[in-house]
Amino acid sequence: MLAAPSWTAMRIRNALRSSVNDITSSLQFARSEAVRLNNPVTVCPSSDGVSCTDTGYNLGWIVRTGPQNNAAGQIILQDTLPNALFRLDATTPATRRFTYLPNGLPASNFAGATLEVCPTNTNFASLTRAITINRTGRITLSTPGSCSI
Repeated sequence: MLAAPSWTAMRIRNALRSSVNDITSSLQFARSEAVRLNNPVTVCPSSDGVSCTDTGYNLGWIVRTGPQNNAAGQIILQDTLPNALFRLDATTPATRRFTYLPNGLPASNFAGATLEVCPTNTNFASLTRAITINRTGRITLSTPGSCSI
C-alpha cells in the first residue's frame, strides 16, 4: 500500500521524460533534416499521421518536408503517436507549427514559441515541463510548476 503512490509518481515522471524527449528529438530531427535535404522541414500536430491539422500535439505530430502551408509533394519523415498520460501543446495556438529552413534556422516569421507537457492527472501538475524554442531554433527546458494549456 505504501508503494502505490511512489510507483504512480515514478511512472508519470518516466512518461513525462519520454514525452519531452520525443518532441525535442522531433524538433532536432527536423532541423538536421532541413540542412541535410536542403529543403524546408516542418513539425506540426497531426491527428491522422498524414497531414498537419489544427489540433494540439496531444493527438500526435508529424515531421514532413516542405513549408508549413504547402501539402503538395510532402514526404512524411516521422509520425509520433500521442501519450494518454499527458497533454502536449503550444501555449499560443498560432505557434503550433515549426518550419526549419535549409540553413537550420526557423522560418523568417518565427518569433519563438513554448510547448508545454502537462500530466493529465492534476495531482502531478507540478511536474509540468516547458519546451522553449527561441528565434534561432535553440531548445531549452524548464519547469514552470503549473500547466497553462
